[in-house]
Amino acid sequence: DDFRVILDLFTRLTGKRDIYKNTVIPIEEKVQRIINQVPKSGTPPRVCILFASTRYVKVETQNTITGYFCEKLGADNIYKETTIQGATRVDLSLEYILEQDPDIIFATTMGDVEKCKARIEMDIISSDIWSGLKAVKTGRFIYLDKSYSIYKPNRFYPQAFKIIAGYLYPKTGFVL
Repeated sequence: DDFRVILDLFTRLTGKRDIYKNTVIPIEEKVQRIINQVPKSGTPPRVCILFASTRYVKVETQNTITGYFCEKLGADNIYKETTIQGATRVDLSLEYILEQDPDIIFATTMGDVEKCKARIEMDIISSDIWSGLKAVKTGRFIYLDKSYSIYKPNRFYPQAFKIIAGYLYPKTGFVL
């Protein structure tokens, strides 16, 4: 939505509305096509979105890019409700994650990816709780490419939606 609003503003200011019409509208249509392909029946997948830097690991709410994708694609983020209104990332609780037992865990990284993975290994994966999670048992712990999950993908929103949708609903075969 921010991408659309900003491009709308700048194309109005410059008088180049054709750029908006030729860029934003096709992007919106492709994203909506992906959303329309989401299965309407069954229980929505429950997700947990980890955010790792080299210093800490937190969890993401629906107020992040990945959280937004998951929400639009019908997934249920186990951290959608937090005590801090409008928060994008909050402290994680392995006990809470175990209690919620998500179907899929996404991990996003900021900074050196290998060092972030080492932080996740040290803070989370090394815990005895980790191996008991449904997402881990079924191989649905997924590191996301930061170009789609941390940085705003802008004109690549359709591809980002398709990637996330494919992880959430692997049997669907999404088409742009």
